[in-house]
Amino acid sequence: MILVVLLLLSAAVASILLFVPFPTDCKLDKNCFMAAAQACKPASLTIIDDRGKATLESRDCTITKTLTRLDAAAPEMEEYLVGQSMMCSYTQGNAPHELVIGITSDASGCEGELERRLQLIAATV
Repeated sequence: MILVVLLLLSAAVASILLFVPFPTDCKLDKNCFMAAAQACKPASLTIIDDRGKATLESRDCTITKTLTRLDAAAPEMEEYLVGQSMMCSYTQGNAPHELVIGITSDASGCEGELERRLQLIAATV
């Protein structure tokens, strides 16, 4: 009886693993990330440019961008932006390419604290 239960549990876990998509770690490859995002598949990307570092995650036609490091910024600016995220939803095939250009690239059509703070900074410049 225990063997049957273990076999059924193993079969259930195996079937879940077959149907749950694992995120593709695109590392620094923007083309890899955009291909997955366009298909609304889970993927992750790290962006590093002369201003700092951000991570992007794609899942279910939503990209979440999180600023993880600012270089050569005033300490108060780094404290204000690092760790903040924004979510950008889109329809399949229309992932916003401008999000992968740089760590603080266009945030129009997105929502979240990072987007709000970037808009405030843009309005004061």
